[in-house]
Amino acid sequence: MLAELITSLITPFPRIPRRMGLLREQIAIRARERRCRAQWAGHLAASRQAMLDAADRCPARGLCVVVGAGLCLDVPLAELARLFTSVVLLDVGFLERSGPGNVRRVPWDATGCLEAWHADPRMDESEAINRAERDPGWPPGVGQPDLTISANIISQLDLLPGPWLSRLRWRHDDFRERLAVALASTHLSWLRRQPGAHLLVGDMRATLTSKDGSEVEERTLAPARVGLREPDRAWDWDIAPIPEWNRRQHLRHHVGAWFEP
Repeated sequence: MLAELITSLITPFPRIPRRMGLLREQIAIRARERRCRAQWAGHLAASRQAMLDAADRCPARGLCVVVGAGLCLDVPLAELARLFTSVVLLDVGFLERSGPGNVRRVPWDATGCLEAWHADPRMDESEAINRAERDPGWPPGVGQPDLTISANIISQLDLLPGPWLSRLRWRHDDFRERLAVALASTHLSWLRRQPGAHLLVGDMRATLTSKDGSEVEERTLAPARVGLREPDRAWDWDIAPIPEWNRRQHLRHHVGAWFEP
C-alpha cells in the first residue's frame, strides 16, 4: 500500500482524471494483475491475439490507434509497433510510459464528459445522460487511423464518473445503469464512424461464483445492452478470484471481441 501511495504522489497525471480517481484505478489494476497473474494470463493472451488478428486484416498499416490503452497489459505493443508505421495510445492519463520509438501516448477523455462532470457533480440526471450521448470527437493532432482498437473500456466508461456524480446528489437507483448504457452506446457509434478497420474488445457479463464453483449472481453489463451482434470470439476472465472481490466469491467477466469489417 505504501508503494502504491508513493506512486500516486509522484506520477504526472492530468488533474481532473486524478481527482476523479483514475490514476488510483490504474495503480490498483497493475497491483491486481501482479497478484492474479496466473488467473489473468488467458484473458490477456486472448486480447492480444485479437488485436494482432485485427492488424492482419488491415490492407494499410500506417497508423494504429488504441483507445483505453492504460497500462497496455492486454495490448501487444511491441508487435503493433512493428506492424504499423506509428501507434497512438489514448487514455485519460498514463502510469506506464515506456515503449518503442514509434509509439506515442496522448491523454484523451473517450467520454468527452469528465471536465463537465468534474465541474458540476450535482448536475441534473438528464443533463448528465445527455452529455454522455454526445460524440467526443477525435483527439487533436492524431491522424487518420488504419486500425482503431477499443481496448476493453466500453464497460468501464462509467466506473468512476458514476460514483463521482452520485456523491453529492441523490440519484435514482437506475442512474448508473442508464449512464453506463449511454456511454457504451456513444462509444460504439464513435468507433464505427472512424475510417479503416475496427476492433472492439469488451466485457459483456459479470458472474459471481462461490468457492465450490456454483453460480451466485450474474449481471449483464452495458455492452450487451447496446445492440451488438454476437461476438466473433469470446472468453472468460477471472478478474477477481477469492479474496480479491471478497473472501467467499470469485468474480468472472465474460469478454467478447468484434472485428469490423
